[in-house]
Amino acid sequence: MTARFRCRARHINIIQCYAPTEDAKDDTKDDFYTALTATLSKTRQGDINILMGDFDAKVGPNNTGLRSVMGQHGTGTRNDNEERLVELCQLFQLVIGGTIFPHKDVHKYSWTSSSGSTRNQIDHICISRKWRHSLLDVDSDHELPTPKSAPLNLLLLSACTLRTRMTSTLREQLIPLEEHPWERTYSQLRTAAEKIIGLQRGRADWIYEGTWDLIRRRSNQKPLADQLTQNRDEYRELCRAVKRAARKDNRDLRQTQNNMRSLYQQIARITGTHHRRNQQVRILEGNLLSNDDAQIRRWRQHFMGISHTTSPNVAPDYRSIAPPSGNIRIPSTRPHVRETVNAIKKLKRNRAAGEDNIPAKLLQVDT
Repeated sequence: MTARFRCRARHINIIQCYAPTEDAKDDTKDDFYTALTATLSKTRQGDINILMGDFDAKVGPNNTGLRSVMGQHGTGTRNDNEERLVELCQLFQLVIGGTIFPHKDVHKYSWTSSSGSTRNQIDHICISRKWRHSLLDVDSDHELPTPKSAPLNLLLLSACTLRTRMTSTLREQLIPLEEHPWERTYSQLRTAAEKIIGLQRGRADWIYEGTWDLIRRRSNQKPLADQLTQNRDEYRELCRAVKRAARKDNRDLRQTQNNMRSLYQQIARITGTHHRRNQQVRILEGNLLSNDDAQIRRWRQHFMGISHTTSPNVAPDYRSIAPPSGNIRIPSTRPHVRETVNAIKKLKRNRAAGEDNIPAKLLQVDT
């Protein structure tokens, strides 16, 4: 895929491609690089060429004799696709941009295997050699966004009407799904919850529309205050009005929700009085241990006793141990419904949900 942008200084040609893998046949690779060579040959002289894509090419750090094509900050071991990419860059005077800037290897990887054990730098951006200094080394603390469902508005479950409606809806939808996998059950559970109680909005949900109008007026006034002195007094007054309105909205929110847990958390965070609880441990004689080191030694003694081992430094090969032939402590049968209900009741609330984004409070709505 190619695109040409008409810019003021130079026109820019962007060529996006997806090369065959290293294991592909040589004929397939030859056809691809022949077509890529023909595409680059059609670009006009004087244009800035930017070639990018997945080349499955490991360039490595050694740039001996290739300093005009690549830097010395690549990673991996060279392969056949790398040789083809280097020849192409030499032919059209391109530079492999990812090898110019020094970074840790963990920040250079552009591909990770599904198992997470193999990582490589196989995606590259190449630019015309004359314009190599136009590439910038961007140091950012941002990460690639990963799809994640928004949290549910669980505060609405405290209302009896919505809780009853949620319970009846889940009974109607989940009872026919008793023999279906968890993925389908989760989908029905999540869909019903989003429809009835909805999703949480941002932290600024408690700000009223009047306060937002003041914030927008303040934002519009800021450029004028920077340029003209007579507008600064009005800007300062808008700042004070925004603070007053925000404090009032926050007070109204606390009076409406009466969320004592959140109030205590904010007080502890502001005053710095939140401390980790040090739960005391008893020794075999019954005395309490309050020292951290003594508690760690007691826990080690406890686990050594229940594991019946005397040499913790030697790791046994569990694959060679035959399974027990007698009674098994863990039953192989499916758990009873009552056991599942009791386990759900014991789940702690106000804890982060797992990968499925189903909080404990939603599971406990009908228990």
